[in-house]
Amino acid sequence: MPDLLVSVSDCPDLLTIKKGNVKLSAQFNWKDIPFLELLRSKIDLPLYIDNELKLQALAEYNRGGNSKQENMVVISFGSGVGSALISKGEIYRGEDNFAGEIGHTIVDPLGAYCPCGNFGCLQTYIAEQFLLDEASKTKKLNSIDDLISVAKEGEKWASNILDKATTYAALTVNNVICLNNPDVVVLTGSLVVNHPEIREEVLRKCKDQIWSAAAETFRLDTTEMGSEGVVVGAALSVQRKYLKEINLDHEEFSV
Repeated sequence: MPDLLVSVSDCPDLLTIKKGNVKLSAQFNWKDIPFLELLRSKIDLPLYIDNELKLQALAEYNRGGNSKQENMVVISFGSGVGSALISKGEIYRGEDNFAGEIGHTIVDPLGAYCPCGNFGCLQTYIAEQFLLDEASKTKKLNSIDDLISVAKEGEKWASNILDKATTYAALTVNNVICLNNPDVVVLTGSLVVNHPEIREEVLRKCKDQIWSAAAETFRLDTTEMGSEGVVVGAALSVQRKYLKEINLDHEEFSV
């Protein structure tokens, strides 16, 4: 049994959980990086690697009374767009840990180029850098706060960018609900956590965009854990692995 387990969690986008390879990270511009192997060459401790949103979803599920629910989906709007499903307390990963990568579903094949290699991915209409890139066609801005300020000053082009982004965000919530039929949906990510104007607009639009047949089947929340959720989820993941190791050792001893 290891004396110490370390979980490295801050890893967005496509991550093969078995081998620990970053297959693709649009945010970091990584492709086929043996990330876990590189870490193990530098750190002489047992290491585990996982997708940050899946770990946050694990934390959100285990917070308060949420674990009484069967299925929870966490949706993140920030540097990218993603979702993660917790079903009966377990992370649903799909075949190779790619489940929930809704940000790379294509909504317009003639749309903007995405660093993943496709065109018109959903995240190109919502993620922070894409919003700033769109704004730069009119005025150079350094942050989403700048974009919100310009919109408040009455600049129609800035308001249109935010309106389009929040509309697509609400549509994302609807689509995730239709795909997963969860009991609870939790919204997180920097656009939700750091910008109350955007958060409230997304919630308002969700009331109009959610399919009527599903509207009363789930609870819609926003995260109260913020970025701490990733750390808490990592700790929970490591704890589970540690307890599993104890159980295995106990079974071997019993035999």
